[in-house]
Amino acid sequence: MAEIIKDELLGEIECVDGFETEVNWVNNKKIDVYFDISDYQLLNEKDEEKTDKEKMEDRIKTLKEILSDVNGWNEKIIKNSAEVMLELANDWFDVEDYYEDDEIDEFVEDMKQVLSEESAEKLRDSEITQETMEKIMSVERLTIYGDGNFSIYLSDNDMIFSGHIINVLANINGEFSEGDIMG
Repeated sequence: MAEIIKDELLGEIECVDGFETEVNWVNNKKIDVYFDISDYQLLNEKDEEKTDKEKMEDRIKTLKEILSDVNGWNEKIIKNSAEVMLELANDWFDVEDYYEDDEIDEFVEDMKQVLSEESAEKLRDSEITQETMEKIMSVERLTIYGDGNFSIYLSDNDMIFSGHIINVLANINGEFSEGDIMG
């Protein structure tokens, strides 16, 4: 039988790989959080020597640090994920794949409601700006690994990557590395 950790914020947490919970993110949006304590996903060798309970406590600590400044982390995640994914977005997106010629003007005008005029106009030429990426992305899920490492799963609201989810790797030190699309 797996050990149970009782946490005032997260409730009862079973120390098993794949434990999942839901937390409040910005604007009271709920997101899923998955705790990965498997040896398969180890990002460093120190984790191999920990018990499942110690691994889970490590992941809880990371999540609590993120949640202690959820607005700041959301801003940091969106900004850095947009930066990581910008080149792929520009390689992937073609406005004509989404809109007929007679619909592009209306699309650009609609986007001017949330983007600067410059960023909205660049969409005519299938150019995605950093601002565009930041405005359309939202955090959907976190997977927490050992030693402050985590994956962020983001949505682009089906605007660029045709419904694929965005996955960006980061750590609690605010370092963002590779990103890709999945699904």
